[in-house]
Amino acid sequence: MSKSNILTEEEFSRFKPSRRILEYIEAFGRESGLENKDIRILDWGCGRGRAVLWLREKGYNAFGIEVDKGPIENAAPLFRTRGHDPAVLQLLSPNGKTSFSDDFFHITFSSQVFEHVEDLDGVARELFRITRGEGIGFHTYPARKHLVEAHLKMPFIHWLPKNIVRRTLIALFVLAGREPRWPGLRSPAEKTDAYYRYSIGKTFYRKQAETQAVFSRNGFRVSFECINDPLLARYVGSIAKGSAMKTAINQILTEFLKVELLITKP
Repeated sequence: MSKSNILTEEEFSRFKPSRRILEYIEAFGRESGLENKDIRILDWGCGRGRAVLWLREKGYNAFGIEVDKGPIENAAPLFRTRGHDPAVLQLLSPNGKTSFSDDFFHITFSSQVFEHVEDLDGVARELFRITRGEGIGFHTYPARKHLVEAHLKMPFIHWLPKNIVRRTLIALFVLAGREPRWPGLRSPAEKTDAYYRYSIGKTFYRKQAETQAVFSRNGFRVSFECINDPLLARYVGSIAKGSAMKTAINQILTEFLKVELLITKP
């Protein structure tokens, strides 16, 4: 369902947060010895707050931040019905700041958000400010070289420079019927223009080194965690014998499959 729709009981009953995000939340709880109610968690880019509501139902002290007030408004009725204050979902200010105090959160996370962030430095600064010492952030998003662009469903377009070359390939995919079919778009030219503008203005795929540099200079310890996914380990464990091989495989996974960014505040 689109975040422009009201969050319903039926939809929420089918929802569960990302397996990998839950693994890191649960591991933090075990290692810290804190009870769920004492662990403060922030979903950065929460949409309609499904993950926030799910975590609150499990007893966590969860909050959400969003850049668009529409999804927050669409979440409010179900939050109230289930006895939770919708105010735990907050709007990010135009200057990129939240209303939370310094060192507030034990854990931050996001899912398919960072590839939409143009000012990643600003996000890193704010995350560092509101994260406690030894707190963590786990942020997942599509890899820079994944084969089919995750939002427009078109192969390879995000590999190309943001110019006429990319626009031309988008136009060809539209003519071939390979497109997300957003409502309200009718002619091929209208679709091409909308998809191209989204591609250049709403997606920002970065090299691993660039992402690492952004969070490192803002104070975080940084690692990429694909190689540590238990489901992947069964496939790559037999060939990833030494640390050098593991590093190489992790870089390939992070470049072509998905990014799992773990940031820790010292």
